[in-house]
Amino acid sequence: MNIIQTGTSLLTPAELEDSWEEAAKGDKLNSSRTNGSYNDTKVVRIYLSTRQEPLQSVVLEARRAPEDKITHVTIFSPLPKPVEE
Repeated sequence: MNIIQTGTSLLTPAELEDSWEEAAKGDKLNSSRTNGSYNDTKVVRIYLSTRQEPLQSVVLEARRAPEDKITHVTIFSPLPKPVEE
């Protein structure tokens, strides 16, 4: 994975994902969402990809530990496939 951006937010992971999902609505993007909890740390991911060529994708991840007051945000994309020779 290729990390594009990292940061923090006062919003909860679910609030961030809801806003990202709303912003991505439309005819040109596919989206899917996962919600998880690992050792009580809430982790939410939304996967976005284009429907037409050139195909591109990005993953938005928000995670917050139970004792934290901020959410850690990472935006990344898959690395391109190597060119076969």
